Amino acid sequence: MSELTLRGNTDVASLNSLVTAISSVQQGISSSAGEPYLRMGKDGLWIFGADNADVEKGSEWAIHPMSVQHGYVCWEKNDDANKSNSKLGEVMVPAGQPKPLLTSLVDYGYPWAEQVSFILVGLEGKDKGTQVKYSAASKGGMDEIKKLMGLLAQKIAAEAQRGGGSLNPDTSEIVPIVHLSHSYYIHKKHGKIYTPLLDVVRWGTLNNQDKPSSGRSPDPAPAAEAADEPRRRRRA
Repeated sequence: MSELTLRGNTDVASLNSLVTAISSVQQGISSSAGEPYLRMGKDGLWIFGADNADVEKGSEWAIHPMSVQHGYVCWEKNDDANKSNSKLGEVMVPAGQPKPLLTSLVDYGYPWAEQVSFILVGLEGKDKGTQVKYSAASKGGMDEIKKLMGLLAQKIAAEAQRGGGSLNPDTSEIVPIVHLSHSYYIHKKHGKIYTPLLDVVRWGTLNNQDKPSSGRSPDPAPAAEAADEPRRRRRA
């Protein structure tokens, strides 16, 4: 059995509010502190922490559904490609609460963007037990999270129905367990642009009662992907 230890609130009353909360986040798309940040680099590789540690390819990560937050983030936009942008402000609230009004946020001279975040924990390999925080505000990231929130809302509703109208942290399989990968599209000016993929491979429970892993998925057969090339996504 793979290890699944998700720190945080797991009481049944809170769990039973997730259907509305997750649906609200999913429809609304147009803080835990201390965890290292998980992010995808411009080369399409997933890294985390101040040391830019590589995520082990093909490893499984569990998303804590009680950690989902939504809100806004404001970034400085620097025209100098050699200088990194600075985060000027961030306002996040739990998924069950309404986002703050944009008019109530500090004007930094740059626009605020919608953002969603959540906590993940590594389940195997060198990343086993590592807990990280992922935040997304880009179009590609938000599109992927919106899809994930839709799957999560459906799963929670199905598990609640299976449990007679309630959820149980020991038996309700409402924890998405994902592989972190990437897709890409071709931009006329900037060339290949990578976008994140959070592929749900199975579901676990909050209290470490998830099903044994079927093993790490083999590398895809097509030559392009076998050569470590991501799936290409058509851009609308």
